[in-house]
Amino acid sequence: MKAAKRIFFPILVASTCMVSALPAIAGKDTDTLSLAWEGSLASLDFYFTNSPEETALSVNVCDGLVYVDPKTLELKPLLATSWKFGEPKQIDFELRQGVTFHDDSLLTAEDVVWTLNHFADPSVGTLQQWSVDWIDHVEKIDDTHIRIFTKTESQSTIEYLAGLRIYPKAYYERVGSSGFSNAPICTGPYKVESINHGTDVTLVRNENYFEGGPKAKPAIGRVVARSIQDANTRLAELMTGGVDWLAGISQDQADQLSKIPGLKVIESEQTRLNYLFFNPITPPADSPIINPVLRRAFAHAINRDAIVNNLIRGKSRR
Repeated sequence: MKAAKRIFFPILVASTCMVSALPAIAGKDTDTLSLAWEGSLASLDFYFTNSPEETALSVNVCDGLVYVDPKTLELKPLLATSWKFGEPKQIDFELRQGVTFHDDSLLTAEDVVWTLNHFADPSVGTLQQWSVDWIDHVEKIDDTHIRIFTKTESQSTIEYLAGLRIYPKAYYERVGSSGFSNAPICTGPYKVESINHGTDVTLVRNENYFEGGPKAKPAIGRVVARSIQDANTRLAELMTGGVDWLAGISQDQADQLSKIPGLKVIESEQTRLNYLFFNPITPPADSPIINPVLRRAFAHAINRDAIVNNLIRGKSRR
């Protein structure tokens, strides 16, 4: 993003709470983890989604060229094994060999090139166009290498790639976005066994998931995720054993649940940022936010520490 067009004042790195039943989060007899969340699943074509639930599914079902380690936030090679910045506005990637999609077809350089070129095309209408609009085009160098040409010079492009999933070209062209949403095929550690849009999705372990990458083969064989929009109903399901795990509970709920034997509340920092945003280009010429002094005053007037300590109870950081 060009600083001249968009001005950001980062405020807080958010945290989230999860709660699970103990001692085991997956049923020993069924090797199944049952979880509930608030959101419903509109689509499993992950270039046309933006909810936290769909993003969580995409990480488990699909892989990208690179991966953000959730513990260290370090960028690591995933479907790529390495990358290097060459000429200005060029990044070369070496691809991991022997990786297969969930239908046992082999991941190729053509799949990578097609995926990135296709969804970077503005006419496709990707929901989060900002995540791909830095891509000028992508070319295949040979069977094991691809080159990304960028519109600007920026090291942050690697971070954007961590959110871009690689699809099988032939399958997606055959079934289209709606067909892919009903039966997504990627390379990730879980396969989608079944989906009822708006209500539930069942994942099963990908037994052929490749070794040597930053994602390990899952320890849990099956995950059933249910959409339960009412918070009290979700809590009731947890208390009665209907589900093993909840995410995104409020701090008040976390405080109450942490006192109940047999339940464990886990607080985990997430990558979501809350910030104040000004765009001084599109407003009318007489808009007051064009004045940088006023924008600076707004930014300095926000008491970030008071928000962290009083509103979020110290669970986020500046």
